[in-house]
Amino acid sequence: MAELKGRKMSTNQETPGPAAYHQGDRWAQLVFEGINSSVSGLSEMVGQEVRVTSLDPRQRDAGKVHDLLGGPEKLIAGVYLGIEGTAPGQLLLAFDPETAYKLIDMLMAQPPGTTTEIGEMEASVLGEMGNVMGSFFLTVLGDNTDGQLMPTPPLVIHDMAGSVIDAVLAQMMLDADDIMAVETKFGTADMEIEGAFLVLPSTALVNLAVQERRAA
Repeated sequence: MAELKGRKMSTNQETPGPAAYHQGDRWAQLVFEGINSSVSGLSEMVGQEVRVTSLDPRQRDAGKVHDLLGGPEKLIAGVYLGIEGTAPGQLLLAFDPETAYKLIDMLMAQPPGTTTEIGEMEASVLGEMGNVMGSFFLTVLGDNTDGQLMPTPPLVIHDMAGSVIDAVLAQMMLDADDIMAVETKFGTADMEIEGAFLVLPSTALVNLAVQERRAA
């Protein structure tokens, strides 16, 4: 069972089938803008420039989503955030543990290599990072849809990818046929971070973005 540090998740959110993703580029565009904004939030948090260097969108069958994280037995560290408000959804930021250690050192202004495990303090730091990035991401979606979107308290995860999916996303994927994941690379002048930004919106959230485009 995945190690879940923080809050219990809600599992009563609606998930979209593939038709929700076939309504044009609007949703993908908002996701990209949201991720760029979330990294800007990280820049503010650490007090130095952090820039996105690569965004690689991947659409996968929901039943194989753990492959996006390196396979079911791949150990990962991540932050889960639910989306509440006008329309529900889910976000998951996932990293290789060594990458997560680098992030923690950067966030805590420690020399690289200082962090070697994720304890209570390290989990708190990752959770705060996830909260900041998720808030900036949802601000972009809210501003572009006139929706009120807020992140739930962060849930920090450190376990094998298969266990993470079972513990965090399995219930939501019962009715979903696919999921959008964006393999994201970002970093400072002397360090690059690579991870996955998984976005699982409800049908209502995707439709909200499309409808606002048509009304514009």
